[in-house]
Amino acid sequence: MSIKAISMNRSEQCLVEMVKKRLQVTVREDIVNWIDRQVEKLRFASRSHAIEYALLQLMEQEKNE
Repeated sequence: MSIKAISMNRSEQCLVEMVKKRLQVTVREDIVNWIDRQVEKLRFASRSHAIEYALLQLMEQEKNE
């Protein structure tokens, strides 16, 4: 967390951390079914959360290569 973020209230911190852009993607049906099962198991909060998590993992993996 930056010094600027520390001086913000919790509501402002959430807005800074949560800025997102809406995307539209096409994904294979079996992958969507898997994501939906993971959401049902509460592994992810939503389909968007699952996809964002996977992309963050890929970014981190590439950064470490």
